[in-house]
Amino acid sequence: MFRFLFFTSALFLSLAPHSARAFVCEDLWYTRNAILDRAGMCFDTVLGQAIFDNTGCTGPSVQLAPEFAQFVESLAQQEQREGCRIDTTQPVLNLPDLAIRQRLVELPVAGDSPGFNCIGWRGGVLPLYSSRSANSAQVGRIEEGDFVGMWHGPGPTWVYVLTYTRAGGPLKSGGWMQPGVDANVVCGEQAG
Repeated sequence: MFRFLFFTSALFLSLAPHSARAFVCEDLWYTRNAILDRAGMCFDTVLGQAIFDNTGCTGPSVQLAPEFAQFVESLAQQEQREGCRIDTTQPVLNLPDLAIRQRLVELPVAGDSPGFNCIGWRGGVLPLYSSRSANSAQVGRIEEGDFVGMWHGPGPTWVYVLTYTRAGGPLKSGGWMQPGVDANVVCGEQAG
């Protein structure tokens, strides 16, 4: 089974001209459907099949544990509140970190916390993980000089981050960063 953790939708580094609202809607759609996919659901839409490919699926509906069923319902309600209209007849989802998310055990989810940017990472090479555990698979890393978009400000908890070679540049990597990073020490500059 997998877990999920909320993150903010305030950081939109490489989304132009893709709107912030579209990003939030695609984020919510992906997370909701990733939960269903991991539970064995078979998708019949072009987008669902393109993103999840139906390998190993068990049927068009699945039985979720109560906490996951409740969470999937809350994501669907949030999609409705946001007025989301994902075109599932197209085979593309415009999440810049889709390939990273597909490798995660714990999925980040759009939330209300302010984003935080570390401009010019000075903390050496730091591994990024597939979940909030240093025992999970390493899926990326932060390197000297990277621009790091943090979906929560650094602090005492694990943080979902994306790394870029420069602000607005192409995505390099991403994953869960260990807690306890002191932004005053590791960031050349901070924004957010």
